[in-house]
Amino acid sequence: MILRDRTDNDFGHLVFAQNQRRRYRNVDVGFSHTRHAAETTLREAMDAATGAPPEDHYQGDEQGDPVDFFALIRLHGRRGGAVAIGFRSAGLMPMPCLICGDETTVRSHIIPRALIHAMKRPGRSLVMNRRGDTGWVECQSGAVDTRLLCERHEARLGVFDAYAVKLCKTIKREIDAGQLVIDVSNPEPGRLVAFAASVVWRYAASRSDLAPQRALGVYARRIERLLFYDEPFDPPLLVSLNAYRLDGPEIMNMGAYPHLYSELDRRFRRFIVCGVIFDLMLDNRGPPPPMATLTVNDRSGFTLFDDFPAKVMREPKLATALAAMTLPRRPYRRRP
Repeated sequence: MILRDRTDNDFGHLVFAQNQRRRYRNVDVGFSHTRHAAETTLREAMDAATGAPPEDHYQGDEQGDPVDFFALIRLHGRRGGAVAIGFRSAGLMPMPCLICGDETTVRSHIIPRALIHAMKRPGRSLVMNRRGDTGWVECQSGAVDTRLLCERHEARLGVFDAYAVKLCKTIKREIDAGQLVIDVSNPEPGRLVAFAASVVWRYAASRSDLAPQRALGVYARRIERLLFYDEPFDPPLLVSLNAYRLDGPEIMNMGAYPHLYSELDRRFRRFIVCGVIFDLMLDNRGPPPPMATLTVNDRSGFTLFDDFPAKVMREPKLATALAAMTLPRRPYRRRP
């Protein structure tokens, strides 16, 4: 464990090892002037602790039953209650459900996997913007977080996901048929709005240490009430279509996680799935008049114009990501 003293701006390390009752206790402490030095010292101390016989870590005061340090234990309360946590693996570990406090959370795809696979062009990886960066990454099905929702509440969002998947499959069929003007049936527009809100909420929760209100403010609570309690909330949702390419003719499987996007003095929460652009407005002013025709709320059908291929993009983040793809990739170098 690396610690930082924010007052003195120096760093320290702690090494833990099992005592006679298999409880993890501190067995080594050190301090350094820089983080790099602290990491180096920590690795050396961990190697020494690993190579020592188990009895070297016994402290003589062990009492009670053995404790599984890596098990998730909710001590009391629901949301905001005291929780003792450890890490079961290098991936994300389950946490109490953000809605009901159930400990058995399940995998949540930020953007539904079925939607990505429905929209992807065969044989090509999905190109997504990297989280918290203007770079890019090739993947098959996007990001997953196992800390957000229990099975019951994830299944509730699955209803909205399934609606969006069915709608987007229709769009993909028309694109594959060469249609430039696509009429889309939208018999339950509220479900499409809820789908977009769920993607924005999932990403905000995943990116803000399980506190979506940090990214969405008061709208986090309103989205939760819409998704999980059927309370009315109808933020404007705009849907459009645009394919992306680099200098060559090949159309990319371009995707983007929810991010702030501004146009015509309005701000949107935008995400993209292989050319289908979802713009959710968490703004009381409504969409700007020139973009109002893209709004799908309360519309049983809408029309998309396949305006591809776009070589120059209006969004600086995505433009930077695409530009980076034209440069040689630097080899990964492990830190010493």
